[in-house]
Amino acid sequence: MRASLPFIYTANVVMGRKKNPQEVQFFDVVSVDIPEIETAHAPVGLVWREGRSAQRNEVRLHDGGFYVPASRMQRDASGFPVSMLADLKTLSEQMAQSIGTALGYKIGSPEWHAIYRYTGPKAETPPGRDDIKKLESSGEAAARARAEAVAEGLISIDGIVYRKVEEPVIAVHCHLDAGQPNVKVSVFTGPRRYNAPLDLDQDIFVADPHNTRFFSVLEAQDALDHADSIGLPVISGFDEVPEVVIPDVFAFDRRFDAAERTAEFAVEGLKAGIARFDRETIEHWVDVREEYYRYLETGSREIVENLASEALPRLFELVGRTDQSAATALEAGLGDWDEGTISVPVFGDGNRP
Repeated sequence: MRASLPFIYTANVVMGRKKNPQEVQFFDVVSVDIPEIETAHAPVGLVWREGRSAQRNEVRLHDGGFYVPASRMQRDASGFPVSMLADLKTLSEQMAQSIGTALGYKIGSPEWHAIYRYTGPKAETPPGRDDIKKLESSGEAAARARAEAVAEGLISIDGIVYRKVEEPVIAVHCHLDAGQPNVKVSVFTGPRRYNAPLDLDQDIFVADPHNTRFFSVLEAQDALDHADSIGLPVISGFDEVPEVVIPDVFAFDRRFDAAERTAEFAVEGLKAGIARFDRETIEHWVDVREEYYRYLETGSREIVENLASEALPRLFELVGRTDQSAATALEAGLGDWDEGTISVPVFGDGNRP
């Protein structure tokens, strides 16, 4: 079915008769052909229940990919028929917000609310690009690319919109809730990048390898045992261990993921404050950065494996001379890479992103 996915972008512009530039939110859409699939061709691969109502959540499989209902809450899946994307005038507020969440907008943000403001039966007229007198800068390209990526991952299963996600894993995340440390365990289907959204409802992001660890859904009990062993209150996103219906499709490699995430944290997590280290540390960090960027270009696992075996342990030693909390994050990831032989305390020395 031919459909449209709306998105919001911000530009710094001089509008109409105004003399000074201002930030303005603009509305646009990307067009997409959404494949229409029958349930028989998209079997359930994973099921878990959460909350007092034991709400059933599922991940379906199709053509080698993982899919979840595009509605923000799975219980509302039936309220997002594909016809809403074929005619945006029929888009409900709840599903407009679901689109905002899928696009990565912070819940409650102006972008998140703006999707519905310019769609639905009472849509307002968005700012017109014809009124732009001067364009200072624009986030359109990045926002459009993100919308296109989400749109390309949409399918319709028996008329209901589903979106493509990453392979589901179990996330064990240490964070502060109302000033109190706790451990949250949940099924996670998003990107496992450093600082990627982990829980938009609570404004939680993927932290360093010390405070965020991932387990295969086939290792859900191990994840729960690990959470319990930390000694902090545990908040579980499921009442029972998730049911893996089709185990053969889940191939998450926790050991390699730990190495990859440690390399990423070494580069992205240390980048902003790298100047505080001595020359030897900075020079070694630059070497790690170049190798990591080469990995991003080539996708060669060997690069990450070599980094985890040699360069990252050395960086851990060098960083530890100046910043023990950053070293702790590296140590935790390397411990998971090395079969968990290194153990570090949770929330060591204020180590948070």
